[in-house]
Amino acid sequence: INTGDPQDKDLNGDYYEQFAAVDNPAVVSGSSVSLSKHKHQTPSISKEMVNPAKDSTPLDIAILLPSSSSSSVSCPSGPSPGAQYRLVTAIPAGCDPSNCDYYLGIRTNDEDPQFLDFMMAGKAQGWIAIGFSPKQEMPDADVLACAVNPDTSQVVVMDTYNIPDDHNNIPDTIQNICPHSASFTGGRISCVLSRAINTGDPQDKDLNGDYYEQFAAVDNPAVVSGSSVS
Repeated sequence: INTGDPQDKDLNGDYYEQFAAVDNPAVVSGSSVSLSKHKHQTPSISKEMVNPAKDSTPLDIAILLPSSSSSSVSCPSGPSPGAQYRLVTAIPAGCDPSNCDYYLGIRTNDEDPQFLDFMMAGKAQGWIAIGFSPKQEMPDADVLACAVNPDTSQVVVMDTYNIPDDHNNIPDTIQNICPHSASFTGGRISCVLSRAINTGDPQDKDLNGDYYEQFAAVDNPAVVSGSSVS
């Protein structure tokens, strides 16, 4: 419980627990093994502090995102401001992206055709999102979202998914996105990002396939926990 080593915590105390199961291989140096560095966040963090030496209550786990947009991939350059999008959804139909209730544009990235560019915009105080699902329902959807941090009014670009057989939406362990721009002005959220067509991540859909699209522009604020937004 208390080793007396300054590099160890006295486990008769209150701490947040951080849980990780990582595919990145450990690092071998001579006869030593250490954990590999990884760019993405720890997958899960306890919502409450616990005392490992005394507590026995089941933990409430949160899956959190950094308070600013992040990426775990090598990213191509984003589209130019005047880029044309080949697949467009606009509500109401035919509206200009600057005043649509909801706008989604998708195009192939100019620099790397294995990536798609997404432009999202909408009238919302909380977040906007696009989901791709094999069914006309929310569970098992791959969701890209742009959410306003209500504490800072900054927009966080997020790679998330809906759990199969459930409506819960949680952030991907690995953020396979390339945020290029994001803003919240005059009650409108807008963002531009890129994502590989097939990331190889089981939490992402291979976008070279047929899906129902799910559109959202929501006024409910995003949830802030410490320095993270979800």
